[in-house]
Amino acid sequence: MRSDAKHGAAYGHGGRLGYHPLVASRDDTGEIVHSRMRKGSSQRGHVRLFAETVNRMRRLAPDAALRVRADAGFLSWGLIDKLDALDARFVIAVDSNPAVDRAIAAVDDADWTQIGCTDDGEAQVAETTLTSARRPNPKPSRTVRLAVRRTRLVGAQADLFPDWRHHACAADIDARALDAKAADAACRSHARVELATADLKAGGLAHSPSAGFTADAGLGASSYGELRDRMVDLVTERNRIEGEYLAVVGELTALHGAQSVAYELRELTRMNASQARSESRLAHSLATQAMSDTVEALRAGQIHMSHAKVIAREAPKQHRRSEESFLGLCRAYPSDTVARHTLAYESQQVYADLAAESAAKNLDPVDAELALQRHKRKVSLRCGDDGMWDLRGRFDFLAGRRLNLALQAEVRSQRQHGEHRADHASRPGDDSEANTGDMPQPTTAQLTADALAQLVCGTANSRRSGTSLLIIADYDATSDRLANPRLDDGTPLSAQLLAEHAVDANVLPAVFKADWNELALGRTRNASDAQRLVLAARDGGCIGCELTSEHTEGHHIDRYETGGLTEIPNLASLCRPCHKDLHQHGRQIETSPDGRPRLQPPEPTDNALRSPDPGKEPTAAQGP
Repeated sequence: MRSDAKHGAAYGHGGRLGYHPLVASRDDTGEIVHSRMRKGSSQRGHVRLFAETVNRMRRLAPDAALRVRADAGFLSWGLIDKLDALDARFVIAVDSNPAVDRAIAAVDDADWTQIGCTDDGEAQVAETTLTSARRPNPKPSRTVRLAVRRTRLVGAQADLFPDWRHHACAADIDARALDAKAADAACRSHARVELATADLKAGGLAHSPSAGFTADAGLGASSYGELRDRMVDLVTERNRIEGEYLAVVGELTALHGAQSVAYELRELTRMNASQARSESRLAHSLATQAMSDTVEALRAGQIHMSHAKVIAREAPKQHRRSEESFLGLCRAYPSDTVARHTLAYESQQVYADLAAESAAKNLDPVDAELALQRHKRKVSLRCGDDGMWDLRGRFDFLAGRRLNLALQAEVRSQRQHGEHRADHASRPGDDSEANTGDMPQPTTAQLTADALAQLVCGTANSRRSGTSLLIIADYDATSDRLANPRLDDGTPLSAQLLAEHAVDANVLPAVFKADWNELALGRTRNASDAQRLVLAARDGGCIGCELTSEHTEGHHIDRYETGGLTEIPNLASLCRPCHKDLHQHGRQIETSPDGRPRLQPPEPTDNALRSPDPGKEPTAAQGP
């Protein structure tokens, strides 16, 4: 039990949060014959519980004599009246109070009877009576038998605890009742039902579901802001743990090598082989290259393991940023952003070296980086154990971007073709075999696999969609030259690459105002190809997750259904997951003074956060 938001949860007399059932069980079999949930005192609803239990047992065994045992939390004169009315015998533990203490003190020493006890103690029992205070008419005072057991230590420990400790139980007055010794034994055997109650609390009740799903995790009562802060704290703590983990693995690899440690990770922690090799090699690389600052930053929770991977991979290379420079970036930016800015342009010496090498080889630094990446290109296609083929590859930044553009264009074509077929199949009266209205829609991953197969093995019926690699350059009117050539995601290009791609390129010369308000098409619903290019140049990809522009679609900031226009200031680039998330959770888009929109964090209501309607279908993402 982790949250008081869980239905029925309460703090008991011991200050512990959980379920506190009232349980009745049979003495001979241990079967639970009745139970009720309650909050607070055991006195709440206890008389009704006993009455229902006794009546239930009467129906099971009409002629049987019933004796009720209960702990001190249930004792009340009202309960004793009810048990007498039901003709049920009882033995109920009694807490210490002044009236009980006076009754015990009045017992003469000669009336105590020795009973069995452990070797280092002694126990005696005696019998007295307990009378209730004067009660309003017409009910007179009540008297019950009080069976008392007293115990003390003997031997070496007797001087430490010389006094008697008393334990009393109330029993009915009837002549058929037990004597003091038997009543005390019967009261102590009540521990059996305590075991049944403990099993219930620690077993099924502790794991029973709640109407508030997240209440079981202790999060149901948290606000959105508290959950967000908790998430950030947990990520920081995970980073610290991963830093300690890499430090330990690094020491092990120094002793036995990365491969041996990877084997131990797999065998001892059930980690998959690929992850074990990757993490042991990362730890070994950080240790052998003396990148202790990176490990310490990770142990301090300042960076992620993904940052450490970028630093370990890039920092040792020539003309890359130093470890210190990388750490400065990693503390401010996600690892995927840092990975695109690895060259040490900020260092004048490194820049001079790059310029000298470029002049000697007639290569721009960006061209040198492209040549290095091309040297590392690779693709593998292997048949797996399950008979399916696994495709893996690495491409330089330019070839990879062009492949991705072509692939995503084919995905959009297939998705539009599939929606057209679904619309055709859902027409009234269409009973043809081609009706696919009830067929499940393919996932994005499945569409991507189909698109790749079409691009590589394109059939005669396959229609290849045209693709555009967007290269942006700023025109310097003073020098009459193009400067700062780059891809739409900010990847820098050299003048040589710009010249090579400009030969066969479609040039789109345009001058945009600060709010990017060119290329307005009024009430056309979908953004044109030209507008998509402008959105790619302005947004640099998805405004929510920074996915590259070929994965995005134009979203109307002011909804199209309510009159929003298809023009650049009213459009924003969103990938499909972010687009769907925006409509499902009501996320807002804010446009900065420079005209660039940004998707704001979600602000769900507490009701939407904690108790979503499981029977309600999620709101479908609206079209662009």
